[in-house]
Parts: sequence; structure tokens; C-alpha cells
Amino acid sequence: MGQKYILRVIIWDKVCSVLRPILQMFLDWLQNRGVQLICCGDEGQPPPIAGEMPHDWLKQRADYYEEVESDHRGAKDTALKVLKKLIRLQPNIVQCQKMQKAA
Repeated sequence: MGQKYILRVIIWDKVCSVLRPILQMFLDWLQNRGVQLICCGDEGQPPPIAGEMPHDWLKQRADYYEEVESDHRGAKDTALKVLKKLIRLQPNIVQCQKMQKAA
């Protein structure tokens, strides 16, 4: 009781909403402790408040990378569906500009 330990596997959802310098700090810290990290994110999600989404950087750094192209959540708002398809796989700056314009 009272002991603290780090899990061997961590699933991190919404990873694309974290600024790259902060994400890099956490990833390095976890990797140095032998933790396997599964990062989940959606390139159609709003970007971090400042900075760019870390997808491209994560792709270069990952041991394994996979993209799921289906939207299983089934967004109910038609305008949101259109916007998500419009910005999917676009460069970070384009995603940010279109999200800001739509807001």
C-alpha cells in the first residue's frame, strides 16, 4: 500500500491535442522507463491551443503506425462531417486555418 509504480503499457487517447514539446518530454520519460505507449489520435480533431498537431513527428518516431480511415463515431452534425472530410490528412496549418474559419 502506498507504493507507486508505472504501468508497462499505457494507452494515450487524444494525443494530437498535446503540444509537441510537452508530448516529447512525456514520451522520452516513459520510454526511458521501458513503458510501451499506444498513442491514439484523430487528424480531424481540433489542434492544440497553440502550436501544431504532432502527427507527422509521431509517424517518424513510432515503431509502428497505423491509420484507421473510418469514422465509427458517426458525427451527427452534417457540417462537422463535411469539415472533417475536408481537413483529413491535410497539413497542420491547413487544418488549423479551416478549423478557425469554421468556428
